[in-house]
Amino acid sequence: VKQVLYKYLVSINMAASINGDDISCPFCECTVTKGSRNEEDLRTLLKIKLNVPIECAMNGKGCNWQGDITQFWDHVSICDYFPRPCPLECDPKVFMPKQILKVHLQKKCPLRRVQCEYKWAGCEVSLSRSEMNTHMHDAAVLHTQLLAKAAKSYRHTISTLKAE
Repeated sequence: VKQVLYKYLVSINMAASINGDDISCPFCECTVTKGSRNEEDLRTLLKIKLNVPIECAMNGKGCNWQGDITQFWDHVSICDYFPRPCPLECDPKVFMPKQILKVHLQKKCPLRRVQCEYKWAGCEVSLSRSEMNTHMHDAAVLHTQLLAKAAKSYRHTISTLKAE
């Protein structure tokens, strides 16, 4: 979660920006070189400021959470409004709140594995959503054969039921 948050903050230039190996201090915005004495000072300052009350970065966008920085990481992991990337990494530049991410994974993510829509007829193929169109085109003859077999089976079942 910390890495996701850092990537998000960097991507929208809220609290840090990357310039080579340097970062910007979230308090004074001065440049802090990684591995320098200033980085150690920044870590110390962050430890001192742990009890400063803060609010969620999504305050005003639906989240009303307030607490101290020691609780922040736990909050971010459950916050419905805090943007997070797709866990399948379909586009590392895109971040979505939890509810939108849920819809993205269910209906839109090109990397999510989906079953062929002819599974009910016997097609056992499972591919990423982006590969499924190709499968549907390439397996048209197979799907027709599966449909014919299913229709024959249904006709037999209907005949059996009518005979009873």
